[in-house]
Amino acid sequence: MDNDPLREIKNVLKKRQWRGLIISVALVVFLFLFKPWVQIGAGERGIVQNFGAVQDVVLDEGIHFKIPIVQTVIPMDIKIQNSGQCRFLIL
Repeated sequence: MDNDPLREIKNVLKKRQWRGLIISVALVVFLFLFKPWVQIGAGERGIVQNFGAVQDVVLDEGIHFKIPIVQTVIPMDIKIQNSGQCRFLIL
């Protein structure tokens, strides 16, 4: 009879471990599905949109957090590019 309370305590502990594991897995799935961050690379800037409306916020290089579904970030290339159209005129 004395072992019954100990078994009940062990069962409760095991259930809580499963609950923690399920919560952790759900959190990881949420992060990968909704991707609440954006990475802006070197030579880029990020234009922030809320429901498609452009905001005054411009994101610099690095990792930034955004509100999933509400905000989108459009990376824009700001590097100087050589067009290769330079021609010399010889007289």
